[in-house]
Amino acid sequence: MKKITSIVLAVLLTLSMVSQSSFAAMPSEVMPLWDYTDRVAIEFGFYGSVGEIAINVIGAVNTTFIEAVIVIYRIDGGRYSLVDSIYDSTTGSALDVVSEFDGVNGGEYMAEIVITAYQGDIGEDIE
Repeated sequence: MKKITSIVLAVLLTLSMVSQSSFAAMPSEVMPLWDYTDRVAIEFGFYGSVGEIAINVIGAVNTTFIEAVIVIYRIDGGRYSLVDSIYDSTTGSALDVVSEFDGVNGGEYMAEIVITAYQGDIGEDIE
C-alpha cells in the first residue's frame, strides 16, 4: 500500500511541476473596436408620461458624416407597437439627437438604434 501511495504522490508531484496555470485577465479599460467613432452616449427615460431618448455621437478623426435611425416600440403582451421613428444626420464628426414621445403609464418600451459613421464613402455601423 505504501508503494502505491508513493507512486501516486510521485505522479501528482510530477504533473504539478509540468502543469502551468493560466488566467484570463480583463483589460483595465474596456474600449469598443470602432474605427470611425470615438464616443456614443445614449439616454432613454421617462418624465411622467413623456418619454425621451437622447443620443450623442462623437466621430473619430477624419469622420465626415454621421447618421442615426432610432425606432421606439411599446411592448404589450409580447407584441411590438411602433411609437416613433427618428432619423437625423450631420456633416462632420458630432451628432446630437433628442426626441420626446408620449408614453403610457406602466408600459414597457424598447429602442432600436443604428448609427453609421462615415469616412468618405466608407460607412461603419454601430448597433
